[in-house]
Amino acid sequence: MEPQNETQRPGLLGGLLSLAERIVRPFGRLARRALGPDGDLKVLAVLGAVVVYGLVEPLSAGIERTVSVPVRVFPTDKSVAVVGVSPATVAVTLRGTSEEFTAFDADALRVDVATSPGKDASEDVLSVGPRNVTNVLDRLRVVDVSPSLVSVEYDTVMEWDTVNLVATPRRSGAPVQGTAILSIPTNFPLRVSGSKKKFTAFSAKGIRLPVDPVDVEGKTESFDTFSTIRPPEDSGITSLEPAAVPVHVEILIRAASDGGEIRVSDPIPVAGAEAPKAAEPAEEPAEDEPEEAEEADPPPADRQP
Repeated sequence: MEPQNETQRPGLLGGLLSLAERIVRPFGRLARRALGPDGDLKVLAVLGAVVVYGLVEPLSAGIERTVSVPVRVFPTDKSVAVVGVSPATVAVTLRGTSEEFTAFDADALRVDVATSPGKDASEDVLSVGPRNVTNVLDRLRVVDVSPSLVSVEYDTVMEWDTVNLVATPRRSGAPVQGTAILSIPTNFPLRVSGSKKKFTAFSAKGIRLPVDPVDVEGKTESFDTFSTIRPPEDSGITSLEPAAVPVHVEILIRAASDGGEIRVSDPIPVAGAEAPKAAEPAEEPAEDEPEEAEEADPPPADRQP
């Protein structure tokens, strides 16, 4: 029988420590019998590791963050268009470390739902969950999506022709000199497919479809290019033909003498330099004319003796 070496500890804390020793002591004896003289220390080490893991693991598992994410519904039947989704956004809760959230772009998240409504369907209720959240970093985990149900309103897809629906693109960069003027064809025709109900409400506001900007950085001459049309998600448009608009970029370099602009594609008038006039030869001095000999005095007449 092992000697009892309990130390008397005064006070409430001492009583609790003594009680803990009496509870743990039998487990220590069992550990020494099963694992050797240091068995109780080994068990204590394992218990310590468990406690440390319990404290550290929640920290390594990270924190939770909730963001608002838009919902997109994609009918598999191309003859059906989505008019609206309610609610349009849901709350998505993610879990990860602070370092992982630092490299995380919440604006890239989407809740995408594929559905197969019938041709005559007008509305539906769809379930959404973590499986529907896209563009999530691999190290982040989606733990909740709320609400888990969304209502969808459908419309029949229509096709029609329209003109003057495309906006003139913006320019990016700057030419080497002067300025760049962008223009698109007048009455540019488009064949539009989508929800007529939704597109009618969109076009009634007089909104033009945006296009990609055109880069004019470092350009020295006028040129032609194409810019892709980007229908907004809420425009009701499901497809466009053509998908890009031709763009003419005119580079103007300076004001002309009449107040207009000179296009770099036009010949630039250059004032010709006047040919230097040939120098008139200097008058050569006249050759010295020989001086006329002065007439000599007539010889004196011979005197008569």
